[in-house]
Amino acid sequence: MTQQPPSDAGLLALLAPRNVAVVGASPDPKRIRGKVLRTLIAGGYAGTIYPVNPSHETVQGLRAWPSIASLPETVDLAMVAVAPGLVLQALEECAAAGARAAVVFSAASAIERDGEAPLHEHIAAIARRTGMRVLGPNTEGFFNVAAAVAANFSIVVEDEAGAATRDLRDRRGVSIISHSGGLGFGLYSRARRMHLPIRHVVTTGNEADVEALEVVEYLVREGRTAAIMMFIEGFRRPKDFARAASLAADAGVPLIVMKVGRSDASRRAAISHTGHLTGAETAYDAMFARHGVIRVADPDEMVSIAAGFCMPARPRGRRVCVLTGTAGTGAWVADLCAMHGLEVPPLDPALARDIAAVIPESGAAVNPIDVTAGIVDDGGVTLSRVLDLLGPREDLDSVILIFSLAPVGRIAAFRPVIEAALSRLSKPLLFVSQTLPHPGNLAELADLGVWNFSFSGCAQALRGLDDYRAFRDRWKARSFAEGSAAVSATLALTGHGARSAALRAHGIPLAPDELAQDADAAAAAASRLGFPVAVKIESDDIPHKTEAGGVLLNLADAEAVRDAFQRVQANARRLAPGARIAGAVVQKMAPPGQEVIVGAIRDADFGPLLMLGLGGIHVEVLGDTVFEPVPLGPREAEAMIRRLRGVRLLEGVRGAPPADIPALVRLLVDVSLFLQAAGSGWTELELNPVLVHPLGEGLTVVDALIATGGASPHG
Repeated sequence: MTQQPPSDAGLLALLAPRNVAVVGASPDPKRIRGKVLRTLIAGGYAGTIYPVNPSHETVQGLRAWPSIASLPETVDLAMVAVAPGLVLQALEECAAAGARAAVVFSAASAIERDGEAPLHEHIAAIARRTGMRVLGPNTEGFFNVAAAVAANFSIVVEDEAGAATRDLRDRRGVSIISHSGGLGFGLYSRARRMHLPIRHVVTTGNEADVEALEVVEYLVREGRTAAIMMFIEGFRRPKDFARAASLAADAGVPLIVMKVGRSDASRRAAISHTGHLTGAETAYDAMFARHGVIRVADPDEMVSIAAGFCMPARPRGRRVCVLTGTAGTGAWVADLCAMHGLEVPPLDPALARDIAAVIPESGAAVNPIDVTAGIVDDGGVTLSRVLDLLGPREDLDSVILIFSLAPVGRIAAFRPVIEAALSRLSKPLLFVSQTLPHPGNLAELADLGVWNFSFSGCAQALRGLDDYRAFRDRWKARSFAEGSAAVSATLALTGHGARSAALRAHGIPLAPDELAQDADAAAAAASRLGFPVAVKIESDDIPHKTEAGGVLLNLADAEAVRDAFQRVQANARRLAPGARIAGAVVQKMAPPGQEVIVGAIRDADFGPLLMLGLGGIHVEVLGDTVFEPVPLGPREAEAMIRRLRGVRLLEGVRGAPPADIPALVRLLVDVSLFLQAAGSGWTELELNPVLVHPLGEGLTVVDALIATGGASPHG
């Protein structure tokens, strides 16, 4: 079970304190101990600031106090800016003085050395014992822009904190959460270059106490954040992710995430075939996809997508109109839109005629629409007319306006035209400057609530918006119950009969089989099942029977079955002399069908993950597999199947009949229910192969492997 979310009271004291003590405050603003105080003052903090330094009567123009215990009132937030060796004592004093929260800037190793626990573990113990919330250690701090709490030592905040507060005003802004202080405020500086309204920057450092997912929940509940940008290395309590991400999804607050760790070195080894197809990043990808997380690879892409969510209008689809004064730039941007999965459709003929009537003859009333240099020469008259024609069109979802922002004062001159267009335009308007924009124009645009994007940034933003729109539709229609995977019971999964019975009890259609102890019993079982049959060695110590010569197929009579029983026994003893052999399974041969593999692992971070792949070469060589968290319902199962690159093989190609996809949907849902019911009794499961018969004829699970605890998988 995931833990209940913590109270917001401690985070409120941390991020929106009524008063602040700066423990270790220095008069030298070049040192971190002085810079944090200077940044707090420069940011315009309106509450009371108490510098704590026993060696000075005043620090940076403020009365200094010898200790936090000597302050005339208790403080909400203590900013602890002391050497690592003094941090624990300082925190104990802060807690004793009643401080409700603290920020620890000091950097220290997160690795145990000489038997001594790292600093963050000691800090965590203090936080648990005292109830004081602690951000850090090894953090650059945070910046609550709306409340003007610049509790950090970032130079980019000190230089323009006031401007950030003015640009935010009463808007829903973008918030930034980062494990890395440098990257958190680096993302802030990139976003501020576009004049995006930033609401919060929180860098969590080594996360002794306050964690990134906690901050996500706090910001979503606060209700003033339009999108959250995150840089993460991993989650300290990953099982809390579903709760935080579900809260964000319900509220329509997208999480735009850069998660490091895609290298092969991060992939975990596992004992079954399914396990080798997964790894840490596969689990993160599956959980992110389930909850609509937008995963990015580049900081500028992240900022562009965040800017899209700040726009006053959202697109209803992927159809883009490109409006330009330079044909070459329009073609380039159109290509980039297509590369990102957007459409730049031809204009409706009637619309094209109307546009041709208002643009210069040398222009082009196609999409991209080339207005020529007349886009600026007539003071915006032509631009206004074209935007008025595009505004009511329901066959176009957004407009990209390519418009040079190099000339000083250009947006100020065109402001009436842009304001009027925005008031009538029911779709997003994105600016792209083919020249380097003048900063004043960017500020003017931001004042209007619109932004200038790079060539690729506009396409990335629109793709992110549409992907999230599609996710929200899926999320509202989801067919699973979040949290229903918490089951205390554990099924008996020891022995072939128990495992088969458990699977069949959950509707999983295993091929009919019987376990035989000798050749005559095998022949009798085959007669009862009906020929042809297969004979398979049964041993918990031989998970992959074919490689051990333990499987013989298409046996047509009793004598062939007797011979097969002896052969698989001999092969198994020769290739695995120490294996414990429980006999052989006689199984009725299944009718032909499209081969797929269904598997599951219990991920150490996120719990059960279900895997689906096309069988044979598609899974072994091409890696055509998809993963989905458990639980899942019919909608999610259907979506899994449609995500396979080779799904057309199931739909029927080159005269082959379509496979029974509804039966495969039922199987995926039934496996999800089985995994939940099995509780902690399994670690990996593999149904391979699964033969999906023609539509209406169902499917057959030919072989099932289950790993329990630390054991090898067995069927």
